[in-house]
Amino acid sequence: MTDPQSPTAQPMRTCFVITPIGGDDSPIRRATDGLLAAVLRPVLKDLGYEVHVAHEIAAPGSITHQIIEHLLADTLVVANLSGLNPNVMYELAVRHAAGLPVVALARAGTPLPFDVADQRTLFFDDDMAGTEELKPRLREACIAAVTGGPPDNPVFRASQSSVIKKASATTDTQRFILERLERIEATLTASVVRGRRTARRDDGDQQWFTLPVLGNADDVDAMIPSLITLVDARDWEVVSAGERAFQLRFLVSGGLIDLRGLPPILESHHCKIGSVGPAVSRA
Repeated sequence: MTDPQSPTAQPMRTCFVITPIGGDDSPIRRATDGLLAAVLRPVLKDLGYEVHVAHEIAAPGSITHQIIEHLLADTLVVANLSGLNPNVMYELAVRHAAGLPVVALARAGTPLPFDVADQRTLFFDDDMAGTEELKPRLREACIAAVTGGPPDNPVFRASQSSVIKKASATTDTQRFILERLERIEATLTASVVRGRRTARRDDGDQQWFTLPVLGNADDVDAMIPSLITLVDARDWEVVSAGERAFQLRFLVSGGLIDLRGLPPILESHHCKIGSVGPAVSRA
């Protein structure tokens, strides 16, 4: 029986690999070329993909234009987030905005940015055993990405939500349904957000600082990176405390916390402090 994922079962498809490049003979280039040769090309070729990478494009013309064309037209994109390269993150955002299939992977220990922390990412150990372990997982992820239905990423979700909100609700019943859907979405978002964390570090005496906040779930979600920077949090979590009410918990070093920058952060995200004062507990 012919494997539907084999190259002979369907015409050649294209896959663009988003990855840090670095200079010739740099450690970054060596790591990228090694990952391409040992894992990405063999797996993608076996699935029937023609693989393209920015530093191997030989066609004349603007390289940036050609990269954007691949991001918007290729069947699949594989994004290597190792090192959190700015160009990689920008190209990933372009692909997310297009709402097209993408598979993300990163070297083990990579602290993913807040915006993509909840997206499925294949973490791998950067050694021979790690590359072998990555191959079957990458194969499964690539197949799922192109056959698993609509994409799920922050940009696409936001754009779809905007379309729904702009839809004309011609009756009171329709308006009521839309309002209830928005409330349900906010509750589910708050539940998903709970437990997302930054990398934990052991810096001696630490304590949990709890900040009760009132606001829309999306606004609270977007505000957290600024709060992490403000209090220099080592770890954090969000707990839903009811409709539009959240407990933001930050693990901070012992001592006083300077909250003078808190009011403008709250105001810019349309949030405010809850009715219960902040509480501190030992880590």
